[in-house]
Amino acid sequence: MCATKPRFLRLKEVLAICGKSRSSVYDAIKKGDFPKPVKLSGRSSAWIKSEVEQWAVDCIRASRQDSRS
Repeated sequence: MCATKPRFLRLKEVLAICGKSRSSVYDAIKKGDFPKPVKLSGRSSAWIKSEVEQWAVDCIRASRQDSRS
């Protein structure tokens, strides 16, 4: 079992972290460029906080590497 419990984020929190629009998030998911949400029940979905945070870290790292070129 994980040392830390997973935390789920709703879309509003995801948008606040990533700075993207709703449609941009779903486009990025389709392209495989953003973490997929987890189906909780019925029409309810949420994202795993650690996956969204890792996506943000990866974006920062990629941006910093591009600026060094």
